[in-house]
Amino acid sequence: MPFVPTMSVIEMERTSDEIIENGAISEPELPAEILVDRLIEASDKRFIAELGRSMIAGAWAKKVRAWRAANAETRERARPKGFEHLPLRIRIYGDKSVSLVKAHYSHMREFCKLRSKQHEGRKKDDPVLREARKLRDRLKRRSKRRRGITAGEVLGFDW
Repeated sequence: MPFVPTMSVIEMERTSDEIIENGAISEPELPAEILVDRLIEASDKRFIAELGRSMIAGAWAKKVRAWRAANAETRERARPKGFEHLPLRIRIYGDKSVSLVKAHYSHMREFCKLRSKQHEGRKKDDPVLREARKLRDRLKRRSKRRRGITAGEVLGFDW
């Protein structure tokens, strides 16, 4: 469940600025670290918790985006030969989508149907559809031996 603050970022900054300004005026000679500790202790605990959580959520979201950007090339290279055109998420049943590595035979069958309808004129030349059908057929053969096998297991994905 995503974190939704009860105060806006502007309100949090304004409140923080007021607390810091009042503390700095009242204790002008106190070292900053000690002053900050005292201000945190004297402040409303719910405000401090929300401010901290908001800062952590923002920092972690930034790190997640940076990690994804840094590892996008590695993830692209990790695709097995012959399946370079398949998207990492496949659309099934209208607006629903599923991760390629978690897709089952029924998902690939539905994806092939939808893709075939969307690209009626160029079905034979569509590399995504060609690879999806190839994977669908592999999943069909493998699922006879092991029910519930995923595309990730068939393709040997390790992420």
